[in-house]
Amino acid sequence: MLIENIVNKKIDLQYYPIDISEGAIRDLVTTLKSKYSNTTLKVNGLVGDYFVGLKSLTKKQNHRNVVLFLGVTLNNMTPPDASIFLQKLHKSLNKQDLLLIGFDLIKSPKIIHNAYNDSRGLFEKFNLHLLDRINNVLGGTFNKEFFVHQGHYNPMVQALESYLYSTKNQSVRIRNLNKDFTFKAWEGTKTEQSYKFSIEEIELMAERNGFQVIKKLYDSRKYFVDSLWEVQ
Repeated sequence: MLIENIVNKKIDLQYYPIDISEGAIRDLVTTLKSKYSNTTLKVNGLVGDYFVGLKSLTKKQNHRNVVLFLGVTLNNMTPPDASIFLQKLHKSLNKQDLLLIGFDLIKSPKIIHNAYNDSRGLFEKFNLHLLDRINNVLGGTFNKEFFVHQGHYNPMVQALESYLYSTKNQSVRIRNLNKDFTFKAWEGTKTEQSYKFSIEEIELMAERNGFQVIKKLYDSRKYFVDSLWEVQ
């Protein structure tokens, strides 16, 4: 939608999607070039780490860069790791460049709990898919039928913590590691954490890492915010 609005206003836009997946970049670039041929949009995909890609793009200082980090990737980092990421991002950008970054906001623990333990079991499938990845990539012998997912909100750290629980005593081998792992019945394994933020915390995080919040874009219920930061 963002690209479409910029193109409709006939504003010149050079878009550089960055991802470690070559297939994802190839498919995206092909789709966008087909959809927006003969428009003001130019697309060049970059395969690699965020900072490797940004380093080559921000050397030119005759235009303003806007970095989009719209999802909740930062929400999955611990606060110290998030600060390290933002400091590296700040060093990669020029003064007055912009960062549009997404944050999941603090809300009722019941809402958070229900989102990560939905009645359709979608998040459970997502979490159990980790076991498929271990099996496919590392030669694991996990059987998903013997694990269940549960998300728990931890108010001490303001994070939803996801766990997979073994439903019985079992042993799993990961061939590529040449190692066996034993699980007791109902032993939990933490698979991720998703931190939630207040607006005050977001503004403080921006300030501490060399940015200034200049606009806040909320959803209709104020459950989420895309915060627009300017490099100071």
